[in-house]
Amino acid sequence: MIVQLSTPEMRWAMHVGADRFSRLTSRGLIGHELGRDNYWQASIVGAWGECVVAKATGLYWCGDLGGPDGGAPDVGPYHVRTAGEPTGRLILRDDDADDAPFVLVVPAGAPGRFQIVGSIDGRDGKQPAYLESPAGRAPAYFVPHSALRPLEIP
Repeated sequence: MIVQLSTPEMRWAMHVGADRFSRLTSRGLIGHELGRDNYWQASIVGAWGECVVAKATGLYWCGDLGGPDGGAPDVGPYHVRTAGEPTGRLILRDDDADDAPFVLVVPAGAPGRFQIVGSIDGRDGKQPAYLESPAGRAPAYFVPHSALRPLEIP
């Protein structure tokens, strides 16, 4: 499913991502527990993905401008994972909910254009075959596109 964000939607999500980055930085989490030099970019890309899922499903997205989400879903019942490249995989960690749906969003060419690749429940994505520790990062499950099912829109 391809979704095009408008310029105002892109700006709002960029604001949300930048706000998340600044909150994490002020709490001393950037570069330490998260271990990413480019987390500000990942924060914006992640917010774009959440905005995409909200637009596609018609579910309200507040942008989470408050405090930490404590593992709550990002949009309606969905946990959204956004990759920075079209071939990016959905990443799950051991502490992600087993019974919750996780959705993968990737860029699809033109600015503001994204693809919702599909979804998978946490327990189904935590397969030993998907477990990796790339470039010294903590182990995580990297779920390929082929394992995802089409997103069911309520």
